[in-house]
Amino acid sequence: MWKTVCLALGVWSCVLAADRTALNGTWELDPARSQMGDSKLKGQSWLITQKDDAVEISETLTDTGGKQRKIVIQCNTDGKNCQVKENGQATQVSLYFNGDALVMLEQWHGTDYVTKKRLLASDDGKTLKVEVAHIAPPGRKDEVWTFVKQ
Repeated sequence: MWKTVCLALGVWSCVLAADRTALNGTWELDPARSQMGDSKLKGQSWLITQKDDAVEISETLTDTGGKQRKIVIQCNTDGKNCQVKENGQATQVSLYFNGDALVMLEQWHGTDYVTKKRLLASDDGKTLKVEVAHIAPPGRKDEVWTFVKQ
């Protein structure tokens, strides 16, 4: 998706700019349409609030025993690290747009565990695809999660 953006900087200049994916809303994981590794999760829902230069993601994770935990990520989309508490441990998260997709890098225990997630909503806004790449430690297979808008 491309749109033309014109700016007045002394003279008119027009450039092509990528539309950003529309992420606002409540999203529920659809395990049947997802490719998940050795996940111990029974369910997952995300409430995403997107602004021009910041995104908040409130994740509710439900394990196979029914126990829930909540993680709230609030970051600017400038690629700089934000501090997030996950299960009482400090986690570094950075968010930035790459074309129309939102990219989320997460680091736990320094750089012992690093995950890259690429979020992209469908053109009709009904599904959210999350491509998950496990960077460190090596050996875990990449995953694709599919969420459905509620």
